[in-house]
Amino acid sequence: MRWQFLDKITNILKWESIEAVKAVSFEEYQLYAPLGRQGAFPESLLIECCTELIRYLVAYSSQEENMTLLSELADFKIHNSAGRGALLKLSAKIVERTSDEVSAECFIHNGDELTATGQLKCSIHRLSEFIDKSYIHEKMREVYGTP
Repeated sequence: MRWQFLDKITNILKWESIEAVKAVSFEEYQLYAPLGRQGAFPESLLIECCTELIRYLVAYSSQEENMTLLSELADFKIHNSAGRGALLKLSAKIVERTSDEVSAECFIHNGDELTATGQLKCSIHRLSEFIDKSYIHEKMREVYGTP
């Protein structure tokens, strides 16, 4: 199974902010079942969703030349769990940026309820160091829903 951390990007401003939605799937909801905790979206996947959000913002802002890797979490808090079918609204706003790092404040809401908040710091890398640029270009088109 390949994880889909974001279902659709709804708003993006170069080097400023990004918003997206993510629906919690049945499979994600079931991940904790073998551990006796069925019914919650794993907290670590909330962090991955935020990381992916920042990754798309940097890729878009750099015309798909750069990508990010998570390097630090600051004060990341899980306020509420998200269950099967929840439509999560994610947002990230860049609070600091250098040529090799970006820090963003992230928020995840489930309806009006705050699910998670925190600041993520990510290192910036040339995309060509990791993956064929055509792959990320195709993924960006898939998320944006463009031909």
